[in-house]
Amino acid sequence: MPTKWLQGKLEQGELIDEEDIKRILKSFTGSTQAKRETNVLDFKERLLGTAEGRCKLTKSLVEFANSSGGVLLYGIADDGERVGCEEELLDRLDPAKIQDLVGKYVGDTELRIHTLGARWYKFYVAVIIYPSSVPIVFEKNGEYESLKPDGSREKRFVFYEGTIVVREGAKGVRAKQRHLNRLIQRSSVEHARKLVRRFEKVAYLPEDSELVAVTRGTARGAKLVSAETGIPVQITEDPERPALPVREILSGEPFERLDNEIMSQVRAYRTDDAHRIEAQVVTRWYLSRAGAEKLPQAAELAYVSAIRNYAFPMFWAAKMKRDRLRALIEHILAQPCWPDIMELPYTIGAFFWEERIHLFDQIMRIERYASVKRTTERIRGLDWDKFYYHARTQSKAVRIHGFDGGRHLHLETLFQDRNRSQQMFAELLSLFVENKLDANVKPVAKQLDTVLHAREPDGEIAT
Repeated sequence: MPTKWLQGKLEQGELIDEEDIKRILKSFTGSTQAKRETNVLDFKERLLGTAEGRCKLTKSLVEFANSSGGVLLYGIADDGERVGCEEELLDRLDPAKIQDLVGKYVGDTELRIHTLGARWYKFYVAVIIYPSSVPIVFEKNGEYESLKPDGSREKRFVFYEGTIVVREGAKGVRAKQRHLNRLIQRSSVEHARKLVRRFEKVAYLPEDSELVAVTRGTARGAKLVSAETGIPVQITEDPERPALPVREILSGEPFERLDNEIMSQVRAYRTDDAHRIEAQVVTRWYLSRAGAEKLPQAAELAYVSAIRNYAFPMFWAAKMKRDRLRALIEHILAQPCWPDIMELPYTIGAFFWEERIHLFDQIMRIERYASVKRTTERIRGLDWDKFYYHARTQSKAVRIHGFDGGRHLHLETLFQDRNRSQQMFAELLSLFVENKLDANVKPVAKQLDTVLHAREPDGEIAT
């Protein structure tokens, strides 16, 4: 398979960069050969800004997400000629805008997606979609109206409610039983991996030690000799006593309490600084933050997990020591990766306002991530109040089902009422944990995260 290297990177969740796009352009396009699309490649000459175009884009993205992932590459004509496209297409294909579009048809399921521009004689835009861990089902029809020769209009459908589409070869098809079996298997494997990642030994014992069973609530126990016998022993935590010292025993069963779960995850992070936790898990920690705040390294793990998994990082950033947060930002700037880099302009604005120009300049010197640079330039042009109230959303009012009687809420008025903002933020995060938060409301929740937890230029938490 000529694109096996690309499929492997997508399935492993590895970053697809500009050099990969150039490799695709060299190998699969060109005016002297037919356009060669594959199970992980789809070429487009331009983006259609019509209802038909939006539905077809959504279908292509979901096909890839339900399969091995894929790359949508804009700037390639039907005959394979490299015609290029305008750079402004990057703005139109911003990941947040794409997620909003797809969310209208698939509900709250979030795609793992990013976009980048590549210049190879001409300019091209790539949309990279990674495989979804769960099957994505259309929740409404993808339909548009078409003009017939007699001047009347007829309704056409790109996809139908309740269907699952996948990529097979160079085209999209409705899923059949063999596709569903593969999707279910992938989902089961992913869930098993997540479960296994949460397992951890509950005790670390010295070398040459033996297993001891402890009688609950006493200092008595038995050194296990065989399946049915044991030698009575006394249990002590004093390493000077002539007995086996018990080290790092978790109280209670693993994950029976929040602090046990957090201690386990923090240990994993200390062992492997690439360890991350899911968005719903880190959000649940916030909702039970009284327990989470007890552990000093929990805030750092929660922050890096939140920026990796599109969650809500500002509370955790506020709980970190300022010099440690700055060092973490510098580390990401030195070794940028997606989507971590996407959150940095907002973190810098929220916690390093007076130093933002210097840090923003570092972002602008990074070779890739044009959308992040555009965000950085936009925030650079804001004063503190505009950043504080409107960096994440330009909406002036929003209506949220089940909150305040379903009436429209004036956002700036809401943001100025700290208690009400805190209440609404908790409500929205509860919906997020349950996968019920509307995609169009998530930017409001992100702005509330900033309003509640950012530090004003004087270094105080904003009030």
